[in-house]
Amino acid sequence: MRGLLLGTVLLLALSPEAVLGQTAPEPKAAPDVELESGEDFQRPHDEKLASEIATLISQLGSPHFTERETATSRLIKIGPPASAQLRTAYHGTEQLEARLLIERIVHESYLNHHVYDRNAFLGIQQRRFPITHDDDARIQKGHVGIQVGRVIEGTAAEKVELQAMDVIIALDEEPISAVDVQVAQAFGELIRVRGPGTPVVLTVLRGSDQFDVEVTLGARPKRYYDRGQGLVFEMFERSRRQFRVFWDQRFGSLPAQQPGEE
Repeated sequence: MRGLLLGTVLLLALSPEAVLGQTAPEPKAAPDVELESGEDFQRPHDEKLASEIATLISQLGSPHFTERETATSRLIKIGPPASAQLRTAYHGTEQLEARLLIERIVHESYLNHHVYDRNAFLGIQQRRFPITHDDDARIQKGHVGIQVGRVIEGTAAEKVELQAMDVIIALDEEPISAVDVQVAQAFGELIRVRGPGTPVVLTVLRGSDQFDVEVTLGARPKRYYDRGQGLVFEMFERSRRQFRVFWDQRFGSLPAQQPGEE
């Protein structure tokens, strides 16, 4: 049973990035994570989905590992709409393995809903210092370019074939402004607040060429939440704490060890 808990360890952090400023959507600050009012955690009105959830829940008690894991993954993907039926099943079974799986499903669904599904990611590692007009006359005075140090494998940046040494000079046709580091957003924050699945247009310098490329942003990988700093890390930590309150109110007291902790 302990292996089931260890398999859900969630290590989260916000990677440091060069601090820059730009007009952007109002940042989604780390919120006081509210206990859901109920609309996201009720039995779904779609009877077909409700029937699928019931079938998947029944498979959590399967003697076959693959069937249990497939059902678990699907229920996590369904997310909050499965919560009410999972609560009923949790209190209706004495099968320890099924209860542990339900704890895992609800825990991961909660974090997906409050953290992972809210933070967009481009997939570049920035070079330490931005590029200025003094470095390249194509960059407007008072603005900067973000130079790519590395493209992270499997991310949106790789899909559109961004390359190391590319310089991003505009986001959605708006040049990137250099402002006081004490009050500015990092370029990564300008990306984050747009949310996964959002298309953005980057204006890129590559050698003597300048071109626009449309990128559909991905979700920030979970491995980038583990450095113990930044707005996203605060969001995660607050959500993780609030999950205990959510569980206590809707499922009952958590065991001493929460899913994914040791």
